[in-house]
Amino acid sequence: MCALHSKVPAIKEIALVGGRLSLDFINTTNWVDNKPVDDRLTGYSQVLAWGCRVGLIHLDKARMPADPGTQEPDPRMERLRQFRHQLRQLFVCEQGPAPATLALFNQRLSQTSELAMKSAGNRLCFEYQDHDLSWLEAPVAYSAAELLISPLEKRVKQCPGTRCGWLFLDNSPNNRRRWCSMATCGNKHKAQQFYGRKKAK
Repeated sequence: MCALHSKVPAIKEIALVGGRLSLDFINTTNWVDNKPVDDRLTGYSQVLAWGCRVGLIHLDKARMPADPGTQEPDPRMERLRQFRHQLRQLFVCEQGPAPATLALFNQRLSQTSELAMKSAGNRLCFEYQDHDLSWLEAPVAYSAAELLISPLEKRVKQCPGTRCGWLFLDNSPNNRRRWCSMATCGNKHKAQQFYGRKKAK
């Protein structure tokens, strides 16, 4: 496991290296064979914490929805994870997204038209209702849509680090960035190469 994810940092500590809101949302879990592993969005409290961290809401203003109180999966979280997976599919499919995936994404976009904003001290934030995830889904969906129709979409890359799979926007002048972070996955790869050469001697 790469150094960045070896301790599975909590949602408050997770690195924001995607370069766009939508990519950072996709990176709230690691990916192996296009399947999520080491998911940080384990409950609605983590969703609120992430929203606060990226500036979508004020955590002290957020009202925590009541826990469903059952052993059944929380439908809010299931919906959010499905949304995250759909977003990733829009960026990683070499032949373009499947029509069904694009249709679901367009449905999400159409459902965000009633989103409103409100004053929160000296700034604005999204208004939302308990059990409503539009405050997160709408800006993330808009972020993804903006990137998908931009020439920058060709600069979205997937980190090849072991048990990583994060997506990031390569803003390097020569478009040669390979890792989500050189300080973590990049250095881990260099260390493995060094160890391999040393062992071969």
